[in-house]
This record gives sequence, C-alpha cells and structure tokens, in this order.
Amino acid sequence: MLRFLFQEKATLPHIRRDMIDFYRIPICEINNIKNGMDWTTEDGTLVPSHRLTEPSDPPRSFAYCSDTCYLPELAQYIQKADLLFHEATFSHDDLARAKETFHTTALLRQPHSHGTAKSKSSVSVIFRHGMKTKANS
Repeated sequence: MLRFLFQEKATLPHIRRDMIDFYRIPICEINNIKNGMDWTTEDGTLVPSHRLTEPSDPPRSFAYCSDTCYLPELAQYIQKADLLFHEATFSHDDLARAKETFHTTALLRQPHSHGTAKSKSSVSVIFRHGMKTKANS
C-alpha cells in the first residue's frame, strides 16, 4: 500500500493594505512587519504588527493512498488531511472480488470515473478507480 501525506508550510500573516496606506509604511518594511516587527510612526506612536496584519490561512494537507481495504492505522494517518485521494480498483458491482483481494470499491454517483464525497471527519475525498472487470483483470 502506498500512502503519502503532503502538508503546506505555514505562511506569514497577510499585510493589511488599508493600514499600510494609513500609516504610510514603506514597502521595504512590509516583510519586517509580517515577521512580527512593530511599526513606529513619524510622531513616535508604536503600532503593533498584529494591527497591521491579518492571520494567514491555516496550512492545508493532502493525503494519497493506493487501493486498500480499511486499515485503522491508515485512518489515523489521514484523519487530519483536508483532501484525500484514494484509489479504488473495483467498481461497487465487484464488491465480493474487492473483499476477497482486500481492495475497496468506488460507489459512483456520477456517470464519469471519479467522484467526491465527505467522510465522517469532514475530509474531502476523491475516489479514482480503474474499473477492473472479469474481461480486463
């Protein structure tokens, strides 16, 4: 079974353009402010960096796992992922064969070869399957 978990790195806060314009902060100081430095105005007023920035979006994660039956350790591995791409070798019509070979099935709700769903843990799930049948397995 292949499995991967890709995680974005946390990013710096977003600068508030309205505050940059209001305090006339030079562009060369923006990275310092994003990194937590406060700004001192010409009259000596200290403006804390948190007033000049907004929090960045939380880092996202993407999990991939090859076709496999349910495994508790895999569920723990992917539970915090925002998106799960899970391969399913068999269509749901071949459920018996999938169980016999420890695979999952893709229960299609659309006429094309992939679908999305929400799991119990609010992870978006994408299923891909190869539609193995008796003729091509």
